Amino acid sequence: MVQGGIPSPDAPRRVSAYMPEGKRSLTMDFGSADRKTLVLVFVLLIVCGLAITYLAFQTRDALKDAVRDELKSVAIAIAVQVDGDTLTGLRPGDENTTEFQAVRDTLHRVQAANTDIRYVYTMRRNGDAVEFIVDGDYGYAANAAVIGQVYPYVNNEMLKGFETASADTIFT
Repeated sequence: MVQGGIPSPDAPRRVSAYMPEGKRSLTMDFGSADRKTLVLVFVLLIVCGLAITYLAFQTRDALKDAVRDELKSVAIAIAVQVDGDTLTGLRPGDENTTEFQAVRDTLHRVQAANTDIRYVYTMRRNGDAVEFIVDGDYGYAANAAVIGQVYPYVNNEMLKGFETASADTIFT
């Protein structure tokens, strides 16, 4: 109903679209039930979108945790194969010794067997610095580290690795 030129709140809304001459015009009535349905559908779409986003982030985090656990397991398996006393005795310039080459070959075999692992190397703390001992790529790649080369990107997760099995939280 129209009272004084203003439609009452209960009156159905009419939406018209202009059509060229000779064509019938489109008229749609939007009642309050239709508006409630549209709002409900919109809210459901938002809730579903948020749920899917949440699940995607949870899945990504779970996969990263699984990869970190696998990396820790590989590191533990390698550590069992390498003699710690040999590593402790290696000094800069020892890259051509049989001890260095034996450790390097073990690391290189592990890397070759695990195609998802890009780099395999051993390190040690030297004061506040962390330095390479044996790089599995030494002799195979031009950019391989030498004994005593300082690692420039030390973080807390790496430092934990000198006490217990550890893997970075950010990796590629």
